Amino acid sequence: MKTILIENKGAARCDELITAALDLTPATQEVLEKEHMRIAVRNEFDLIYREIGVTNLTDFMELIENFEKLGFINELEASQLPPQQYDAIFSPGPIH
Repeated sequence: MKTILIENKGAARCDELITAALDLTPATQEVLEKEHMRIAVRNEFDLIYREIGVTNLTDFMELIENFEKLGFINELEASQLPPQQYDAIFSPGPIH
C-alpha cells in the first residue's frame, strides 16, 4: 500500500499508530493516482492529511479491517452514493 502525507494539513495525533499497524510505502502523488483504490484519513481537525492507494480488493478489505480495529470510522460505509475521489474516508473514532 502506497501513501502520501498532504502538505500543511498536520498529521493526526495517532498517526504513529496507523503507520505501525499498516504496511505503508511512501509514494508521490503521481504514483498514488495510478492506484486502483484510494483511501483518505482525517486528522482531529477534520482535514484529510493522508492518502493511501491500494491495487487490489484484498488489500482494500485488509486496510478497512485494520482501520476498524484501530477504532477509526469509515465515513463512506453507510453512504448510498457512489465513491467520488476516495473509496473510503477514515476519521478518528471517539477513543482517539
